[in-house]
Amino acid sequence: EQGQYDAAYDLLSKALNTHIKNNFQYGIAEVNNKLGDLFIRKKDYQSALSYLLQSVEAGAKRLDHVGIAQNYQMIGDLYLKKGDLEQATSYLLRSKKMAETYALKGIQRNVYLNLIQLARKRDKAEQALAYYDQYVNIIDSLYNEEKQVQITNIESRYKFLQKEKELEIAQQQLSILQ
Repeated sequence: EQGQYDAAYDLLSKALNTHIKNNFQYGIAEVNNKLGDLFIRKKDYQSALSYLLQSVEAGAKRLDHVGIAQNYQMIGDLYLKKGDLEQATSYLLRSKKMAETYALKGIQRNVYLNLIQLARKRDKAEQALAYYDQYVNIIDSLYNEEKQVQITNIESRYKFLQKEKELEIAQQQLSILQ
């Protein structure tokens, strides 16, 4: 995030070697994903693609649908940046299907943004608008879920404070009785 790519690469490479040595597939998938992201930021798309595909492979060994869907989206985005619209379409649609199947709304949001860009590059305004509508629906859904979590947390905190106050009153009454 800070642009210190060489330091990040060194640390991630060490982590990858450790995970490979321990045959820890989740770690292998995660580190390869991070290395893919690192090389996308450096605009070294060939290296990024290699790491992302390795992440997909490791994720497939453990049936990590979230990781695979995320990597497909990142690969689709990578091909979009390279201007390879056919490959971009292929990977983005795979990611979209998995994200919808497993209700991965954050990934769906990212896929729809990429599909909007893709449709624009192909001069397909109606398709871009349809993807935009889906994007907005996902954003609304994510927002509503976030607000529901906040409301639940506030309600829980209020109930906790009520119980705490009841306990305090009970302790005061006990002290008076004693």
